[in-house]
Amino acid sequence: MDLDLIKKLITVMDEHGLTELHHEHDGAVVRLSRQAGAAAPLAPVPSEMTAAAPASPPEEEEGVYVLKSPMVGTFYRRSSPDADLFVSAGDVVGDDTVLCLIEAMKVFNEIKAECSGTVLEILLEDGDSVEFDQPMFRLKTS
Repeated sequence: MDLDLIKKLITVMDEHGLTELHHEHDGAVVRLSRQAGAAAPLAPVPSEMTAAAPASPPEEEEGVYVLKSPMVGTFYRRSSPDADLFVSAGDVVGDDTVLCLIEAMKVFNEIKAECSGTVLEILLEDGDSVEFDQPMFRLKTS
């Protein structure tokens, strides 16, 4: 096993805030995983590496929580193309409710609500590219 490769993969996990990473090359398989609480702090990704920012972020409102993306990746509203949506506008959610998945480097990361409330608006479409700190959901807090 190539220790330098493992160190590079750990660096990639840290830089992109990933909790899991699976790498296969020439028959060798490396799978790295860490507990969600052990993740390194996320740093913004330089703008030249990301898609264009949304035209205008949602305005802050009292009693409304804007859930932003913790990473760069692809936004998915369901676990597979034939599965039900995780949530829709009007759904009541708890802080541990999975709202979407973000795929980053072939790893699917569950994104949870972080608060209890009602989904007011979903700001992205299934399959959209998402960048770090981009607003994804507006939740009316309860």
